[in-house]
Amino acid sequence: ADAIATLVLKEVPDVDKYGALGTDENDVVTDFAGRAHTGRVVRRRMFCGIHLVDPRAFTILPDVDVAGGVARGTQSGINDEGYPVWMKRGELVRAFDFASTFCDVGTPERLLEANLRVLDGTWPSTHLQPFASRRVREVGPRVFVADGARIDGTLVAPAFVDEGAVVERGALVDGAVIGKNARVESGARVVRSVLQSGAKASGSVVDTVVGVRCVMGPLSLA
Repeated sequence: ADAIATLVLKEVPDVDKYGALGTDENDVVTDFAGRAHTGRVVRRRMFCGIHLVDPRAFTILPDVDVAGGVARGTQSGINDEGYPVWMKRGELVRAFDFASTFCDVGTPERLLEANLRVLDGTWPSTHLQPFASRRVREVGPRVFVADGARIDGTLVAPAFVDEGAVVERGALVDGAVIGKNARVESGARVVRSVLQSGAKASGSVVDTVVGVRCVMGPLSLA
């Protein structure tokens, strides 16, 4: 009740990649990624982008120019023009320590990592259980197939094929996620990758995220 906001923070080894927030011994934010420094720092953690904000914060958040327009209460605005200003004015910003799994999926590499770690069970969750649905069958150890998928090719664990997806005869899915209505054509290999909804693979796809309705075909040297 005494804080203008509480921010969810997590300890990670590469904290400086994310703009570290510093806190004191009482979990009060005292350094907001170098934009405001108001006291002693005993811990430095990554901001997960999750805020619990007092409604009065938005009454004192300045308007921010966003791509030629004006917005109030945007993520960019509150991080750049909100917290640093409020801290310098003496407002209290608290931290909540998050000890469970958290992954920033803001890059294709991290999105791929998150999918594969959930798929292989490295990141279990009591709340996120994508394979617990009654429409999904475990046809082999960590090989999950949704109702309405057509499997004529080979699946190698861990693998997940969502509803409406097709794995044609002669295709290989190895340690991969195949999204809704995606297609793996005959002769294609999808390895440690994600085909998002409606995507198609007709060649080799390795360590890659193929976007919604995108096509990954064989390379041509012509």
